[in-house]
Amino acid sequence: MTPTEAESKLADLLAMPAETEWLEFKKAENNFDFDSLGQYFSALSNEANLKSQAWAWLVFGVKDRTHEVLGTNYRPNRPHLDEAQKVKFIVNLLQEMKAEGIASPSGRGPAAFWELSKPERNDGG
Repeated sequence: MTPTEAESKLADLLAMPAETEWLEFKKAENNFDFDSLGQYFSALSNEANLKSQAWAWLVFGVKDRTHEVLGTNYRPNRPHLDEAQKVKFIVNLLQEMKAEGIASPSGRGPAAFWELSKPERNDGG
């Protein structure tokens, strides 16, 4: 995603009347609990899947009720990955998801695509 595309997407998200099951705004001015971050990713991803949304969004640096853009200093010193590191990270993540039964590949190599498993419902539905 280019910076221009990211700005356009942010404008679209900010124009939403309220947060949804697949859109969450967080101030995260200086810090955000890493365990909570994982829980948000999981919950938002599951809800996006259930609501037939292609993406879920967790946007830092925005007040949730007013959509006021505050900016954030969350993880300002995080390491930046080069392209090879990004590929290795994603391959490892997909393999972990496969091992846990969360995702499964269709095909092999660059033409393969991965399908996320629908979460099991515990409400009898």
